[in-house]
Amino acid sequence: MNDIRAPQAAAYPISADAVRYIKLGKAGRDEGECIQSGWMRIGHHSGDAGIYDLCRAGDWASFHAAQRALGKAKGRATDITGQVQAFYEDEGRTLWFTFRGEKLFWGFADCRAAPVARDDGGSWRPMLTGWHALDRDGRELRKDNLPGEITRTAGYQGTSCSVRDPNVQAALFRRINAERAPEEIRAEEARKTYADAVLHLVRRLGPADFELLVDLMLSNLGWRRQNDVGGTQKTQDISLRQPLTGERAMVQVKTSTTRREFETYAAIFRELGEFDRLFYVYHTGDLSKVAIGPNEVLIGPERLAELVVDAGLYDWVLGKVL
Repeated sequence: MNDIRAPQAAAYPISADAVRYIKLGKAGRDEGECIQSGWMRIGHHSGDAGIYDLCRAGDWASFHAAQRALGKAKGRATDITGQVQAFYEDEGRTLWFTFRGEKLFWGFADCRAAPVARDDGGSWRPMLTGWHALDRDGRELRKDNLPGEITRTAGYQGTSCSVRDPNVQAALFRRINAERAPEEIRAEEARKTYADAVLHLVRRLGPADFELLVDLMLSNLGWRRQNDVGGTQKTQDISLRQPLTGERAMVQVKTSTTRREFETYAAIFRELGEFDRLFYVYHTGDLSKVAIGPNEVLIGPERLAELVVDAGLYDWVLGKVL
C-alpha cells in the first residue's frame, strides 16, 4: 500500500470482544506489505467489481450466492462469507493476530476507515496503530515463548478464523499485556520456597563440602576442574577450564565473605592475567555494592541456591547435612 501507517504506541492493557487469526494473503504472500504498511487483507474475491459493492452494503446473502456461483460448495461458501463479514463489520473491538516467521503480530482495525478494494481481488483495511510484535514490556512475541494453544493457530488452513476458547483468549491477552497466569505465580513462589530451603541446608555444609558442591555445580555448567580437590592454593580454591571454548577460570569459594575480601581476590585475578574469568562463590555476606569487572562473576546466596536446584544437587546436599 502507498498509505504507510507507521506503528504507534499501543494502549495497555489491551482488551477486545473477539479474537481472530488472519493469514495475510495466500500462503502469507502479503505479510511483509501488510505489516510494514499497517494494513490487513482478505481475499475470496471480496475486492472484485460487483462483489466489493455487496460487501460494502452488507448484503451477505448475495455475497454467499456469488461464492456459490464461483463454484464454492455450500459449506465452504458459508465459511468464506463468515470470514469476510467479520473482516468488514469489525468496529475495532476484535483483536486480530497473525504470524510472520517466528513472530506473532497483533493489532486492531481502524473502524474510522472503510475497507478498500484492490486489483488483486482482495479487500484491505488499515490497522488502528499498525501491527505490533512486542508485549507490554517490550519483549518479542515469538513462537518459542508462546503457549502451544496460541501457536497452533498458525497451522489453520483457511484465511481467517475466530478463536472462541476463553482459555486461549485469556492466554493471548496475558502474553500481550505481560501479565502472568495464577499457576505461573504459584509455581514461582513454590520454587522460591524450595530454593530458600536449599540455601538453609547449604549454609550448614563445612568448608570442604561447600567447595565440593561448588565444583559439582560448575561442572554441571560445563566447566572442568584442573587442580586437585581440596588442598591450599594461594590464589584460588579451584582452577577450571571450559573444554568447548578453552577458557580458564579462577574460582574462589567462601562460606562467608566481605567486600574487602572480594576486592583482594579481584585484584589478584586482574594482576595475574592467567585466567579468562573469576568466579567468586559465597553463601553468606552482602556484596551488592562492590564494583565488578567484565569477566568477574559473583555467585551469592540467591543465585547459588538456584544453581544448586538446577543442577539437581538437593539430595547430595541433604545427604551431607543429615
